[in-house]
Amino acid sequence: MSLKRGKTPIIAVCGGSNAPPAYETLAEEVGELIAAEGWWLICGGLQSVMASACKGARKKGGFTIGILPDTDVASANPHVELPIATGIGYNRNSVIVATADAIISIDGAEGTLSEMCYALVFKKPVIVIALEDKLVDYGGIRVDKHHSPGLTVVRNATAAIRAVKEQLGIQDAPAP
Repeated sequence: MSLKRGKTPIIAVCGGSNAPPAYETLAEEVGELIAAEGWWLICGGLQSVMASACKGARKKGGFTIGILPDTDVASANPHVELPIATGIGYNRNSVIVATADAIISIDGAEGTLSEMCYALVFKKPVIVIALEDKLVDYGGIRVDKHHSPGLTVVRNATAAIRAVKEQLGIQDAPAP
């Protein structure tokens, strides 16, 4: 998949709403790197991984979009710049993925797994960050780099951004 020339990439950060602190720290770093590239960040707009990614992006001046499951924009985390209330619950995951150019998955359970599945159906790149070289468990479904066609499994935020660039055909700007 490649981007239309001149389009700002929109990257979804998908992850748990109750993630361990290490994953929240990772999500914040991912958000910072997304913003540093000049890309927009889209997510489910709530807490934990979603809030941390938005926090990182906003810290670096990035633009954040939260696709909310309910009808109350006040439910968005404080780092969402554009909250979109849907009232459609988990079905919002299809909106997140349809809007995004690529998905970075950090921790999570069934909701994150559904986003990954939508991405595969919509032929969008899926990058999974696994902090350890082992299976990643999404609500009882195990994902690893050897048995999950269509997924790119990496170990850190920098590798995730590099994988997004490769998957979308984005070239680094030449050094001045």
